[in-house]
Amino acid sequence: MILFLSFIISFLVSIALMPVVMKVCQLYNWVDFPNSRKIHLFPISRHGGVGIFLSSILLFPAVSYFTVLSKDYSFLLYGAVAAMLLGSVDDFFTLSPKRKLLGQLLLGLMTYGAGFHIEQVHFGFGTGLDLGYLSMPMTVLWIIVVMNALNMIDGMDGLASSYVVIVLFALGILAALEHNMPIAILCFLLVGAVLGFFLYNFHPAKIFMGDGGSMFLGYALAVMSIECLHAYTGSLIWLPLLFLSYPLLEFAISVFRRVTKEVRIHKQYNPIKLIGKAMSADGDHLHHRLLKAGCTQRKTNVILATYAMVSAGIGFLLIDMTFAVITAGVVFFVFISLVLVKFLNYEQFDQSQVKDAKSAYLLEKKLGRGSLIKKVG
Repeated sequence: MILFLSFIISFLVSIALMPVVMKVCQLYNWVDFPNSRKIHLFPISRHGGVGIFLSSILLFPAVSYFTVLSKDYSFLLYGAVAAMLLGSVDDFFTLSPKRKLLGQLLLGLMTYGAGFHIEQVHFGFGTGLDLGYLSMPMTVLWIIVVMNALNMIDGMDGLASSYVVIVLFALGILAALEHNMPIAILCFLLVGAVLGFFLYNFHPAKIFMGDGGSMFLGYALAVMSIECLHAYTGSLIWLPLLFLSYPLLEFAISVFRRVTKEVRIHKQYNPIKLIGKAMSADGDHLHHRLLKAGCTQRKTNVILATYAMVSAGIGFLLIDMTFAVITAGVVFFVFISLVLVKFLNYEQFDQSQVKDAKSAYLLEKKLGRGSLIKKVG
């Protein structure tokens, strides 16, 4: 009953709060303007993440009245506020990728210091690895990757919000099954808040969550996936990877594509600069490819949401299974992912693009940027 009440309360608060957030954004011109990288055609309110935050996390202290906290989860509130602020600063001032990464690194370290750890990696068939001193870097890396991965898929009406609803629902069910009620309640609070936002965010969107919303939700997913999966140690490594497979796949493809492009075209080998380029935005994500393949925004949303539901379903089916079944399930899912990547022509990236971009870069380098602009004009 408490889970249902958590969902309903946050859902109703979110529905009521979003129009207020939209009016404030329009009043102060806090909108997302169209550009060549973005899909929308008109300015749209961009701080829906604030409404999600107010509809969910701020209700979390009420958890202490309904359940006994076996652990101090108050840091989740502080961490969520920090993630929200980091993304909101980026919304207003456009932080460089390096500065965002530094902020995420500090947040990851503070989260680890608060007691949220990835201590062991289990493979689901009675074997595992105690991380020891690698626990801290693995935990911090997981938080950074998930935050950036969710931010990458937030590029189309309703896409990130529908995905988050699916995964949070799955994590909430898993937490409830292992009697981790604080995390289960928090998951369902977020499901209600994000679903309320989704009603305004689905195509054609009236409001976006902004980087504040995507950073906050990415942080929440990262930390809660660590917490609610500890009981199922036999499937620990597969469950988070399957539950979060879509944004992780997007992240892996995007980073590989951007780094490869920098190395092959610009002959860039500086690791710091490559990391910065890997985190830079572009317009060649999975949803962009599906749109270019002829899918509408709604169809693209359905395809990727179905992918998320299938991956979460496979994750649940693999809980406490034998080595053979887990291996077969993972191989099957990897096959599906590779088929999707192949269909979208993501083998690496278009060789003609490389050739054209390299020619333009060499010409610009030879003539000088000003000369090239003058010549083109």
